[in-house]
Amino acid sequence: MCEAVADELRSYYDNMSSRSGVSELDQVLIRRGRFPGFNDINGLNAALQMRIQQGNDEVGSINNDDQKRCLHTVMKLSSDVTAGEVWDNSHCQRCRSDWQQQGPVCKHCHLEDDLVKLEKLSNDPEISCVLKAMTKVVRSHHSSESNGQHKSYLRCLHGRATRHLELQDLLRDEIKAAKAFWRAHFDLLSDIDEMNQCKRSMRLRRYGEDVSTLTDNEAAFIVDRQDIASEYFDHEAKQALALAEMRRSEDSMRFLMNQSSTSQSSREANICTICLASFQDERSVLSCGHSFHPECVEKLFGRVGGGAIRCPMRCPMTTTRADLLLASNKSREDGSRVCHEIKGDYGTKVNRLVGDVLDTIQLGEKGLILSQWEDMLDIVAEALKENNIKFIRPKGGKQFGEDVRLFRSSDCPILLLNVKNGAEGLTLVEANHAFMLDAILNHSIDAQAINRIHRI
Repeated sequence: MCEAVADELRSYYDNMSSRSGVSELDQVLIRRGRFPGFNDINGLNAALQMRIQQGNDEVGSINNDDQKRCLHTVMKLSSDVTAGEVWDNSHCQRCRSDWQQQGPVCKHCHLEDDLVKLEKLSNDPEISCVLKAMTKVVRSHHSSESNGQHKSYLRCLHGRATRHLELQDLLRDEIKAAKAFWRAHFDLLSDIDEMNQCKRSMRLRRYGEDVSTLTDNEAAFIVDRQDIASEYFDHEAKQALALAEMRRSEDSMRFLMNQSSTSQSSREANICTICLASFQDERSVLSCGHSFHPECVEKLFGRVGGGAIRCPMRCPMTTTRADLLLASNKSREDGSRVCHEIKGDYGTKVNRLVGDVLDTIQLGEKGLILSQWEDMLDIVAEALKENNIKFIRPKGGKQFGEDVRLFRSSDCPILLLNVKNGAEGLTLVEANHAFMLDAILNHSIDAQAINRIHRI
């Protein structure tokens, strides 16, 4: 058994050194120092006890009652938040550090500390390796044992070990779900606080009031009497800009709705409604979203003497030459691309990503699709499957390295990668393109992810 445990730990350390086998759970807590050494079963037992004590010393011990109390508190979080909860959260020095708040740490942050402690204590990848190796040894002896009494004892021992591992997995899943629930409630409080900030009204500076004692956020809502006129014109200009932006957004929405309606019928979408001839390679797109032959549009401009034209479909919008767009199905050397037909509708971002991936495949090159959210990668995976695009998505553990080697050696063009799991120390110069699906606030993670395909 000691040899099996040592081999399992050695394999884990090899994967850790290459950074190819690091899973998301491994990154939650890497304890200081390696698992204590041992030579016999008594030494292994002592090493396990030392390792558990080390975790308690680093993180802090917690009993079953504390764990139940923490999870029960999470379950009591409700969408019907009280005014007191909102006030505590909006003035918390930790939650609202960006707003320079100096209030006491709210209950929500203390609950997060408890959840993080639970997550760390429930996860020690090296202890998991030891327990799994011991379970394998018990199972192998159980299958080979012929003595009835010993066989019954080993069967009972193996059952207990299996149930213990299952319980640990369920505990991690429970804590993960609790953190997701906590995050959703925190986002709700943040949204409510943002709305309250938007509804907060300005006021005049009181006589003798010392504004320097206020935070930047509080001082922004105080106006001196001599600044009333300038503030009025400033906010009037901001309102005009906002209304103009809203009109542009409405025009864009109308454009997209017209594009969607014209694409409902493939026959209607491929016919110019002016000359009733089919489109070939190019078409002119008006501001309303309707498209016609470039020659037909030129005739319309000729009739109005070069000014703005109205859509023949009687849309209320007018189009000038500056607003006119030219759409082409032909590939050019100016950076334009062939328009691909995307199966399914997964939103603007994912649909555009699939089109870019098809361009990459057309060039005979490979690419990485990077995101920090597993849910986003799930959506992308479904979109790639529907469009018959081969891809590999490493999940972590020993299989991670095998999946990466398969991507390097096979003709599979796309690798889906979570930047939290695969952005450090991994070289994938076989890929020529890196697609970042979301904005990563940590610049170092962003740079490491992109550098997977670029090594000097």
